[in-house]
Amino acid sequence: MKFQVTLTEQNDVTLKTINLLNPASFLGTTAEEGPLEHDCVEVIEHTYAARADLKDIPLEQPEWELFTDGSSFMENGIRYAGYAVTTVDRVVEAKALPPSTSAQRAELVALTRALELSKGKTVNIWTDSKYAFGVVLIHGALLEGEGAAILSRYTD
Repeated sequence: MKFQVTLTEQNDVTLKTINLLNPASFLGTTAEEGPLEHDCVEVIEHTYAARADLKDIPLEQPEWELFTDGSSFMENGIRYAGYAVTTVDRVVEAKALPPSTSAQRAELVALTRALELSKGKTVNIWTDSKYAFGVVLIHGALLEGEGAAILSRYTD
């Protein structure tokens, strides 16, 4: 707030908004290189696109169909957390988590355990957590080399 006031009180400073700004326009190029051709939206879409082997259509004949859920709640001032990995008709694994565990972390633990438990199998894994699903996709993109190797061990 202090800096906003300082800026707006200056007579020689004018603040304006623009409709479109490509951050790549701030990257310098030499005359020999010509103008920089860069489309930030295209790079972001390519970088954060789902893995080629990750489909939004379920496998038709998986060895396993797993469902995951994580939960965290407060009761009488005490936080409780846990997760479960199930099939349609049985609990594969369900465990309590430490009291400091958030709901988001519980969802991540559930999804991670489903991946670990299904190693070497073809599997459809279902989660109701957009957060956990997004974390898996984004970290896979960020860790492209190392992360792809880590994630691929769950799909091999």
